[in-house]
Amino acid sequence: MVPFAKMMSEDDYADIVAYVTGMFYTPIERKAFISGKGMPAPEGFKLPDTGQIQNFIDKKGEDSDYPQNPMSYSISESGKTVLDNNTKLMWERDSSRIWMTAVEGEQYCENLELDGYDDWRYPLMKELQSIADLGEFRPAINTDAFLNMPRLSSGVWGFPVSDHPDHAWHIGFPEGHIMGQHTASTKLVRCVRADNGAAYHNMSYVDNQDGTVTEKLTNRMWQQNIDYERRNWLDSVDYCENLDYAATQTGVCQTSKNWCRL
Repeated sequence: MVPFAKMMSEDDYADIVAYVTGMFYTPIERKAFISGKGMPAPEGFKLPDTGQIQNFIDKKGEDSDYPQNPMSYSISESGKTVLDNNTKLMWERDSSRIWMTAVEGEQYCENLELDGYDDWRYPLMKELQSIADLGEFRPAINTDAFLNMPRLSSGVWGFPVSDHPDHAWHIGFPEGHIMGQHTASTKLVRCVRADNGAAYHNMSYVDNQDGTVTEKLTNRMWQQNIDYERRNWLDSVDYCENLDYAATQTGVCQTSKNWCRL
């Protein structure tokens, strides 16, 4: 039996492009970008809340019901940088005024000097998503702390590369979505730095030997196994809120910054 479809190789796509357009396909040069591997966590790091303070349902279980570390920023005297008081990451306050490919954005951060610092770099995906304010919309970010963020097309490069070697991540700030994007496409850039070459990326897990796992950096306890039962959103809230698991009765349903935790 002949399959109706097959996975195309890069050479296959090159032939298709040449046939359809009459032009030869020229692949971009692949290069390594920041991976975050081996970078220590910032001293004093705390995982910020999502920013959601509204209630959307008539039952307990939303992120607004469990405030822990409200988003908090300090703007420098120059007005050019902003410090996240939770993650201890320092951000370029004004994103790039032009859209750049991944290579161009990397060079932009490497050449950046602000407030006496010259160790700016690309943000890692978790870092960039940590400043998404999910209580805001178009743009989903604190516009007092962060400038030049368009209301609609406002994707910002985030790394490391995804499973596809030619694709990295971006955070779309209309509503804070995460999506892969080809490194030859163009996005806005917002550079970041931290003392001692630190980064919010590497996780440290401890198996509690009771069906739960604790992630030490964010101080979150996770259910180790799921029951594979499909639920709608409201039923999922009830499931987590009523979960009595491993002698713990503090189940909370997942958010994009803080997935299903106990």
